[in-house]
Formats: sequence, structure tokens, C-alpha cells
Amino acid sequence: MRVLAIAKNDLKTTQIWQLPAGFSFHFGNAWEEPDGTIRFDYCLAPDASVVTETFRYVMRGEFCGATGPTRFARVTLRPGQADGEQEVVGTTSEFPRVAPSVVAQRYRYVYTADAPSADGFTGVMRWDLESGKTQRFDYGAAVFAEEHVFVPRPGGRNEDDGWLIGTTLDFARGVTSANIFDAAHISDGLLARGTLPYALPLGFHGQFVAT
Repeated sequence: MRVLAIAKNDLKTTQIWQLPAGFSFHFGNAWEEPDGTIRFDYCLAPDASVVTETFRYVMRGEFCGATGPTRFARVTLRPGQADGEQEVVGTTSEFPRVAPSVVAQRYRYVYTADAPSADGFTGVMRWDLESGKTQRFDYGAAVFAEEHVFVPRPGGRNEDDGWLIGTTLDFARGVTSANIFDAAHISDGLLARGTLPYALPLGFHGQFVAT
């Protein structure tokens, strides 16, 4: 796998790094250090079966266990070097998100969908990149967790001061729910949940915009 970095101010200055072979289509965040080193995180799979198999069935409303695994990975790209550095950590994860206030900046917390077993993405995970600690919540078997979005608390100053909001599809009951957590304490469980009497098509991606 190759990583191409392009300078946005002229689109001509480029550099390419090599990483071990793999597949990815969801990135969390990235930043550039003063010396030009680029760091980013993403979810890495050994091949594309998470798209061609797992999500193909899920989008049709059919339950399919995780085929990945897609695992959380951190990458360091140093200027002037041909090979990037990659650290793969943790359990199967997807849909990484950060607080809007830290996009393209050094950051501490990342939130992902979590697949602790072959049941698929049944939970959510909070990664503390400084301490290495994690928090997680599991919705239970046959419940598919979509991307969860961080919503800042008005007036909040900390990167994790806000809520984590995301939808789930319960295959067994045939219903869709919207779920709300305290982003700093997701292992404590839900603050609120609203459930429709039917299932909505999966959408995967969401965004929060203050109005």
C-alpha cells in the first residue's frame, strides 16, 4: 500500500511512502508536526472483503458477522523516508471519528464502532491515544452499530466534553434506534435512546453542524 501526500497550496509538491499491503476506506484524523512528520489513524483490513461481503449483506438488511477484521492503526510518515511506520492495535474497529475542534490537529480521543466477536459491529469504543486506555459499550448480538458522531457540549473546553450520538439496527427486532452517550463515559451506558417501530436503511455516515 502506498500513501501519497500532496501540498494543498500548490498541488505539485508530493511525497510517497510505502506501507504493508492492506485495505482501508475510513480515516479518523491526521496532523502535521513542525518538522514535516505526518501522523494519522485509520481502520486497516487485510483485504476488501469487509466491503464486498460484510457491508453488502448488511446494506440489504441481512445480518452478517465481521469478515475483516478491520483493526485500528496509527501511521507515522517522516519526511525524506520511503517507508511509513504503522502500528496496528486493538480489536476490530471501523468508522473512526474525533471531535470537530481537533480535526487536522494533535488529538487524544478517537471513537469507533467496535466488533469484539464474530457477531459484527455490535458496540462503540473510545480510544485514549495518550494513556492507551479504552472504554466500550456493547449493544448485544445481532445489533449493528453505525458510525457514532461526536457532538460538542455548548461552552465545553475539553476534547471529550460532549455527547456521542449514533444509530443502531436491531436485526432480531427489525427496528432502528438513535442512541446518546456521555462521550467521556461511554462505558457507563446510554443517556437516552429513541426507537422507531420499524427499520431504516443503513446510512453509515453522519455529521453534526451547530445551527
